[in-house]
Amino acid sequence: MGVKNSIPKVLLVEDNPEDAKLVKRSLNGEFQMVCVDSLKEAEAQLGKEDFEIILLDLTLPDSDGLPTLGKVREMAPDVPIVVITAAEDREMAVRAVRQGAQDYLFKGTFDALLLQSTLRHGIERQKILEELERSNKELGRFAYIVSHDLQSPLRGVSTFAEILAADYKGKLDKDADECIDVIVKCASKAQLLISELLTFSRVQSKEQTFKWLCFEEVLKNTVDNLAVSIKETRAKITHDPLPDVVADYGQMVQLMENLVSNALKFKGKQPPRVHISAKKSDGDWVFSARDNGIGIPEKDFGRIFEVFQKLHGKDEYSGTGIGLAICKKIIDRHQGRIWVESAPGKGSVFKFTLSAELLEK
Repeated sequence: MGVKNSIPKVLLVEDNPEDAKLVKRSLNGEFQMVCVDSLKEAEAQLGKEDFEIILLDLTLPDSDGLPTLGKVREMAPDVPIVVITAAEDREMAVRAVRQGAQDYLFKGTFDALLLQSTLRHGIERQKILEELERSNKELGRFAYIVSHDLQSPLRGVSTFAEILAADYKGKLDKDADECIDVIVKCASKAQLLISELLTFSRVQSKEQTFKWLCFEEVLKNTVDNLAVSIKETRAKITHDPLPDVVADYGQMVQLMENLVSNALKFKGKQPPRVHISAKKSDGDWVFSARDNGIGIPEKDFGRIFEVFQKLHGKDEYSGTGIGLAICKKIIDRHQGRIWVESAPGKGSVFKFTLSAELLEK
């Protein structure tokens, strides 16, 4: 998005001449305004000029409703959009923001000050988001370089420790054998930790577009990947009919692997039982992963989604304390929420939301 003039340029997409006049008066020379009355004309104008922000009516002669927002975002993915809609369309306005609009205004209820401040806020917020995206990409590159540079010497330590174990175990004294075992275990743990930190750092920088996918296929892939652990723990994984959603397939598999593997790890006295279900609520699918494990105290509900937060000692349960933090970051990227309902000794229900509609990325 380029800024070529000191006065911000606004593209108004509005087919009602009276509403267009009202917007122009409200801008009062503080913004340059170009007005078009159809989606086709908006596309032509965006191909010719740079705009700092778009003011969009969702009801046009050649497009109507939320698909209008999606089409305009596709035309100008880096230009912030403020939706203007009828006052009674409050639910539509909120859904538009959830699908990428910077803000919304209701026709007939805004004055010049509100319109101008909303547009300026949208422009500034977009600049902040672009800077944050650049920072995230730099962090991702840094994490990759650090990970590569750290893993190389660790592989050397692990390899030579394993050679020592193979060639000299039992030939040296007991203390030497124990030292070799500790070196091998510590090197392996450090490699796993670095790998998961790299995964965590790169979640937000994934470039895969969100596509319609069958969540039952995601769960099947998850079960296949965890087949060995499922067999060893005699676990049973069941599910209700699961919906199609718009998401990053690889990250959905990663999410479910973390949730299911946690249920297998933190099992109670009985073999693990995990049941996956989903129900629709307010434009979202609310997914639930219910288990019969050891449960979680309420005081730790928030802490478990933070990096390196383990509720148990390293001798009780293996792991790095990053898995649920990765889950949260994946759901954040999908503009959803994740939480847990649980009690000690009574199992846990991990819940997360995914939009039931197309999220343009």
